[in-house]
Amino acid sequence: MLISSVFLVACTSTKQVTQPAQATVVNKNQKFIDELKKGASLYFNKSSAEIDPKYNIYLSTAAEVLKGNPHFVLALQGNTDSSGKAATNNRVSAARANSVRSQLVTQYGVSPDQVTAEGVGSANPIASNDTADGRALNRRVTATLKIR
Repeated sequence: MLISSVFLVACTSTKQVTQPAQATVVNKNQKFIDELKKGASLYFNKSSAEIDPKYNIYLSTAAEVLKGNPHFVLALQGNTDSSGKAATNNRVSAARANSVRSQLVTQYGVSPDQVTAEGVGSANPIASNDTADGRALNRRVTATLKIR
């Protein structure tokens, strides 16, 4: 009886149990998933499709989410500012979206079926093209998470 009483006291201890690390990852990923559902952007230099290394952590997390959720698809939309010719802007915007897609697939191992890419040129500005700051905001790839 004494042994079972000691065991019972040990089991009913009021010591705080911490949540496992996995719960933190789920919470972090859920926040990231919620942001992606609304659309998140990566920004580019003028006339460039080169991804800034500062976005690697973002792409790594996106890949983790996609690989863990095969029913998710990441839709990438490349955009440009309005300077330059329309044909050039269409080419650059498509190159930006395809650059992000390629990196997700080749570097991070995401299934090609989970990432779509399209370029829309300067058709969808989010800021005025009358200022340098506005043009910089329009040179982007918007990533939006969808469920198939």
